[in-house]
Amino acid sequence: MTRLVQIVVSLAGVAILVAGLNWSSVYELRIRSDLRQIAKQVRKADVGLEQKEKLLDVIDSIRGRVQQGKRPNVLSWWEITDAINELVDCGIRDDEPRLIERELNRIMREMDETAR
Repeated sequence: MTRLVQIVVSLAGVAILVAGLNWSSVYELRIRSDLRQIAKQVRKADVGLEQKEKLLDVIDSIRGRVQQGKRPNVLSWWEITDAINELVDCGIRDDEPRLIERELNRIMREMDETAR
């Protein structure tokens, strides 16, 4: 009976370890997917080329930081991407690029702060 408990505890520990290691990969994939969707909306936006380029540069900067292993807090990421998704739901126009850039800059600031 004691041997069985040891085996179960060991397996549970291994499962927790694997889940923890995979969470980072899953989270990174989620970030990349979200950034890809935002970039897609930016490219289709009804705004000038200069505004599109500026937003895409910020998105590229975030992608680079993710590749370096920097990650924003999960809750912050969800909050910020929800705000961006609300802005792009009906297409991007008028002052929305500035608001989207503001949200993306919040992500970058947080990534820089968590990396310290």
